[in-house]
Amino acid sequence: MLKLLGKRLLTAIPLFFGVTFIVFWLISLNPATAATSLAGDQATPDQIAALNVQLGLDRPLWDRYWGWLSNISHGDFGNAITLGFQPVTDVLLSRVAVTISLVVGAIVLSVVVGMALGIAAAMRPTSLVDRAVLGVSVLGISLPQFWIGLLLVVWLSVQLGWLPAVGYTPITEGVLPWASHILLPVIALSIQPACEIARQLRGSLVDVLSSDYILAARARGTPTLPLVCKHALKNAAAPVATITGFRLAQLPGTAVVVEGVFALNGLGSVVTRAALTSDTAVVLGVVVLTLVFVLIVNLLVDLSYGYLNPRVRT
Repeated sequence: MLKLLGKRLLTAIPLFFGVTFIVFWLISLNPATAATSLAGDQATPDQIAALNVQLGLDRPLWDRYWGWLSNISHGDFGNAITLGFQPVTDVLLSRVAVTISLVVGAIVLSVVVGMALGIAAAMRPTSLVDRAVLGVSVLGISLPQFWIGLLLVVWLSVQLGWLPAVGYTPITEGVLPWASHILLPVIALSIQPACEIARQLRGSLVDVLSSDYILAARARGTPTLPLVCKHALKNAAAPVATITGFRLAQLPGTAVVVEGVFALNGLGSVVTRAALTSDTAVVLGVVVLTLVFVLIVNLLVDLSYGYLNPRVRT
């Protein structure tokens, strides 16, 4: 297991350099630089060129990328040029709590709901419950998350008035106000992965429940629920871990769209503005955070393989 973890950590190094350089290069292709955004529409080409020199944007791509790597090795992610030259670290820390709340809430809700629906459907295959779960899963996977968010706003906020439609309250101001503001976006984010987990777990669990050792346990009189949870679920969960990790790794990207629907000042709004204004330092800061999250999810998936399948440990 330690050897597996070591390999995964070593593969993260070239992945980090590859992803950050590609993003750096793509931003440099944008004709509208940060100097253009700062100078305004009335600026002359000479003024824009002078700003490019002042900001160091006239240097070669490799030189600027190497300078960025040197700075982050000392914990300096640069300054947000289009946000009053605030340190990127301060900008991200002021917004990351919103996105973390959404992503973590969506992970917990999607795993819990997805596993519950998958187990309920697999315990009674071809029944009404099974058909309902499969139908809801197909529908939930097909619907875009921003559209689900809009429906939730219209139904639960505008018509029923149960939950606030927009805005965010920090958890330091109270758990209930915080939960009431993130509940709708968390539901919108978690429906697709929950439906995918339910569908995959149902198919895998049905196969396991028809295996010989499960049939023998049934013949010995083992109750259905302990049979599923203690014996079948562990073997059925291994194939589900892959799709679960894949879906959960997508959550930071989809959170950008959902934050826009609910007017949340998370990382989505700041990275969208930074991308439009070619504020490279802010974009790369968000990319690094997202990359770390994806690597952690992939590492947890690998660890789950080792737990669910002992042969992987060697």
